[in-house]
Amino acid sequence: MQMQTITADAPRVESEHAVIQLAPLVAVCNQSEQIFADAIQSSASSDFRAFAGRIRQLLNEYGFQLRIELQRISAGNSGVLDVDSRLLSRNSNCQSALRSLLENYRAVLSGQIPPHTRAMIRRQYEQLQRVCNELSELVRALSGLLSGYSAA
Repeated sequence: MQMQTITADAPRVESEHAVIQLAPLVAVCNQSEQIFADAIQSSASSDFRAFAGRIRQLLNEYGFQLRIELQRISAGNSGVLDVDSRLLSRNSNCQSALRSLLENYRAVLSGQIPPHTRAMIRRQYEQLQRVCNELSELVRALSGLLSGYSAA
């Protein structure tokens, strides 16, 4: 495997701009985690509860990493971090929460953020994309079971 060297020639990203981009992502990640927590409490399916628990744990970890990164890149800024609640969508189910979260990740990835932050965000996005696909498959499977059960 060939090692790739990252040079210091990467464009300097203004930390205030990066904070403005990341703050809504942190908030949506936290909101999505809560949606999954609610889903765990209300679901009768043990398979779904276990899967939702994995996603919730992942979102909790990512939220923590994002908050740490936000603190790291905003060090020295005297501005107060204020997330406008209008930026948060009010999703009512887990799939739409994940889709919304993935949209926010894509928006952050399309902007200018420091290379270290970009690598972290990209890794999180890719894993969340895989989880979203798995969730869709699980929901389809559960729907098939339920429709088969109701037809019987």
